[in-house]
Amino acid sequence: MRKNGARAVIVEVHTWRSPRWARALAVCMAIYFAAAAVYVAYLTATGALPGVGGGWSAAVLAGWMLVSTGYTCRSRITLTPHAVIVRNALRTHTIALTEITDVAGSFWGLRIFRQGRVSRIAGAAPHSKRAVRAGTATRSGQIAYTIVEAARHQATASEAR
Repeated sequence: MRKNGARAVIVEVHTWRSPRWARALAVCMAIYFAAAAVYVAYLTATGALPGVGGGWSAAVLAGWMLVSTGYTCRSRITLTPHAVIVRNALRTHTIALTEITDVAGSFWGLRIFRQGRVSRIAGAAPHSKRAVRAGTATRSGQIAYTIVEAARHQATASEAR
């Protein structure tokens, strides 16, 4: 990345990914959906599954394979000195730390609230309801705390200038 002919250096503070067990489960799901899609395509080709329905079923299974793999294997949250980069299954969002007002856990991931803009979901850190009920610290809670503290620090630093 270049800015005015000089190289801009992005210093990465921390990156969080989906847990290993979730990535392993996504790979197993992808293998299952791929095998099911191949089986449905085979049944359609041999005539055991007549009509267009078999082709649509194979396409839906292949789509689920891609989504499940992309959701867990691609998603991550990266905290840099000036922004949070949220990489989900299909899109990447860069959120300036000065825009962040709060971060809360949800079943689908961390919800990052922004000033006057739509909140974003970061799928890399889903919220565990069981851990919250038990009163134990959660990984998503620690990530949310770190992001909020970085946003507060950035806001304090920008006000001091």
